Amino acid sequence: MKRIKKTNLKKSYVCLAVVAALGLTLSSPLSYARDITVTTDLSDKTYSVAKSDIVNVNAGGVIGNGSNSAVFINGGQLNINKQGEIRGMVTMYRKGIPAALNINEGVVKGSIYIHEEDIALAPIKHLTINKSTIIDNSGQLITVRRGYLNISGSEIINEQVGGLGIELQGNWPASVGAGIMNHITDSKVSVKGNTAIFNGYNNLSISGTEINVSGSGQFAIGLSAGAGIAEVDANTFLNKSKINSDGIGARFAGGKAYISGSEINAKGDSGITTVGGSLKLSEKSVVNANSDAIGLYVSYIDNNIIIDNSTINAENNASIVVAKDAVADIQLQNDASLTSGTNTILNVMDNATVNFGVDNSAISGGIAATENASLNVTLQNNSSFSGHTENVKSITIDEQSRWSVEKDSSASNVNNNGQIVFSSLTSTQRSLPFSRLDMENLSGNGSFAMRVEGASGDFLNVTETTQGKHTVYLSGSGSEGSDGYHLIHAKGGVADSFALSNGVVELGTYQYSLKQSNDDWYLTLGNDPKPDPTPDPTEPNSKPRTSTSTDAVLSMAAANQFIFDGEMQGLGKGGLNTHKGNNGNVWGRYLTNNTRIHTSGNAAFKLQQDGLQIGGDKTFELSSGALLAGVFTSYTDNTVKHARGGRSNIDSYALGVYLTYFDNIGYYIDSVIKGNRFNNDMKARMVNGDYATADYHQNAIGGALEAGYHYDITDAWFTEPYVRGSYFTAESKDIELNNGMKANTGNNRSARGELGAIVGTKFSLQNGSEIRPYARLAIEREFIKHNTVTINDTNDFNNNLSGNSGKYGAGVDININDNTSVYAEANYRQGGHVESPIMGNVGFRIAF
Repeated sequence: MKRIKKTNLKKSYVCLAVVAALGLTLSSPLSYARDITVTTDLSDKTYSVAKSDIVNVNAGGVIGNGSNSAVFINGGQLNINKQGEIRGMVTMYRKGIPAALNINEGVVKGSIYIHEEDIALAPIKHLTINKSTIIDNSGQLITVRRGYLNISGSEIINEQVGGLGIELQGNWPASVGAGIMNHITDSKVSVKGNTAIFNGYNNLSISGTEINVSGSGQFAIGLSAGAGIAEVDANTFLNKSKINSDGIGARFAGGKAYISGSEINAKGDSGITTVGGSLKLSEKSVVNANSDAIGLYVSYIDNNIIIDNSTINAENNASIVVAKDAVADIQLQNDASLTSGTNTILNVMDNATVNFGVDNSAISGGIAATENASLNVTLQNNSSFSGHTENVKSITIDEQSRWSVEKDSSASNVNNNGQIVFSSLTSTQRSLPFSRLDMENLSGNGSFAMRVEGASGDFLNVTETTQGKHTVYLSGSGSEGSDGYHLIHAKGGVADSFALSNGVVELGTYQYSLKQSNDDWYLTLGNDPKPDPTPDPTEPNSKPRTSTSTDAVLSMAAANQFIFDGEMQGLGKGGLNTHKGNNGNVWGRYLTNNTRIHTSGNAAFKLQQDGLQIGGDKTFELSSGALLAGVFTSYTDNTVKHARGGRSNIDSYALGVYLTYFDNIGYYIDSVIKGNRFNNDMKARMVNGDYATADYHQNAIGGALEAGYHYDITDAWFTEPYVRGSYFTAESKDIELNNGMKANTGNNRSARGELGAIVGTKFSLQNGSEIRPYARLAIEREFIKHNTVTINDTNDFNNNLSGNSGKYGAGVDININDNTSVYAEANYRQGGHVESPIMGNVGFRIAF
């Protein structure tokens, strides 16, 4: 008989100890046993301890020496309590006899094997592990076959390379196994080079648990529930857990797998592999397939996969690969996403059949299938797909969804009720290559957004049938277009199969229309809707209409001469008007001008000018009269409202000098020289709703010379006829718009002559103030007929603003006293190219 050593027994009883043929049996009741240590050399025996009642291993208690099996539970219950320890293998095996192993804050340094042979029985063998450690160096650490497992707050460690962590096997008939759920909660499972948790035909819930597989492991979690093997659906739930695997993250063969709020990191063949069955990722779960791992590998038939508000990332492989001959329904929904370092998010192999749906999600990357595979793609419920396709059987796009085509793509059948956008239409990505989309059949009533730059652009090719009405949205460009560019080939199309969204598209200098010729659609130059009513009989009856970008450049090129002129209006005689003041003077005025301009190049705009001028001068008395010399500076804010949409702004800064001579008999000569700095911010609205913009500055210089005679008709009435000439020139500037247009503004010049007179009266008030109201009548003429503006180094336009204008106005000067005066003037101007409903200024002058 082997020797039994007992230590620290309190109120304990041992009735009988015998050696059985299969080991040592403790048959006496030990219900009061505490702190038991049993050590014996059982290297030649199968079991160390067997018990058919209840055994408690409490603090300090140790069973087994680790060299062989420690405990065989032949029915009854073994409780390993706080700080209790088992060294060796624990086994529950006897058929049809209930048994339980409860480990509560204890340690097992060995493997656990639980097996019930009778598949007709509900689970009668239970393994519960709570806040404990199971560690060994064995082939299989924990095995539960047709038993019940509940692990919480524990650590399971198999240190043997190639050793398995936890194996669950069910294989119950439905009447027995339905509703049975095994649990692993808030725990950690670690293995080296094999599977951490394998679930065969069981229901298993894993929550708050970390699973680690180091080395070339197989997979962290495995589910096997193949058709014909078990009647019960095997369900695996992974909730708020984390998997780190040097092998496959999880492999599910049949059954149903639910992954929620969890993270899977894998470096082996794949992050997840399915072999039939169902898989759902939800609640922001993330699958990271590192190294060369596939994100999700789908094989066999009857795969039903849902990716809900979750992400699959593949570092150097495809996000999803569907194996040869496999059948799968794959649904992305609720902001699900796929990413791939190879830019392939779905790859379908030979003879596979896949229905791939995207619902309320945005994905980006390539979708490809082999020629003999069947891949059907559906975009619905505000979904978007950015990428290219290859050998796709069908693509269906609903009214709320969009496909952004990148690179050349193909699909047999396209039902488009949403948007198909070629390449990128943003101005920051105009360097992207153009795309070609090939399909056999087109249906639906959607839109195509395409891009053309010069003689190159996107191309749509429909080879078999064309049905429905499709809107073509062409992104406008500042680069020159190509008359007759072939945009679409669509066999079986009719006149209204395709139409431009805005009727025209702007490409460089001009607008273009979409014209059909048999099964092809071309871009051709559009005509000006307002041709010359009396055209030259030697010229065509209509001409192309300029683009809004062209009009904006012409308008901005012409605007600065009107800004300069507005700052000069009413500036005569240094703000003196009809009196020269004393030795030293300062003055200031506010000016406002509203001008409507229509150039000969058909560009039209409104100019609203508001600004301030201040100056100072000194009077030098001469024997024949007086000489006034002064300097001034000004700032005006100028808004250019383009007739075809958009508002530009020009800030004008100026510095000038003036010199005026007053003869004693009434003659005067007034001269002004002024330099300007224009800061231009152009923003014109294109027909597609985008804006053409440019920022640039220009320097300019100009001057005016005026001569007149002040004649007192009576003591109360006076007249002042005058003649005035002015000249202005701005530097030529090369500018580039954000839409790719290039332009040269040329040296904008203006040479104007003005002949007119003012007639007024004067009267004095009792306080000594003098008031002089007056009226003005004048005629202006612009002499410069050629101001050339060049668009895209190709097309020249003449901003011809020459012609006559009439000017009518009224004003008042008020000499408050000998040292102070105020004045105001308002004019109206009308000519062939210009109308100014209001040109006004109000100012003051102080002598000292």
